[in-house]
Amino acid sequence: MKASPAEIRALSENVLVVATYWLNFRAVRDHPAGGHSQDPGSGAFQVMALVAPYLVGEARRHLESLGRDYVA
Repeated sequence: MKASPAEIRALSENVLVVATYWLNFRAVRDHPAGGHSQDPGSGAFQVMALVAPYLVGEARRHLESLGRDYVA
């Protein structure tokens, strides 16, 4: 991971926010009458998208490969 200590602190807080509130976000975003997705995989993908820019080399390729599994 290539990030400064300040970037890591901000990233960790953003990961916590997204992981904690993802299902609430989906419930608000999706139309109540049509139901909403409880799929945690899409939330996991969003967390991975936060981390990806800070990874380099094989770690970045591996995360991208894992991410494809969540959106496939």
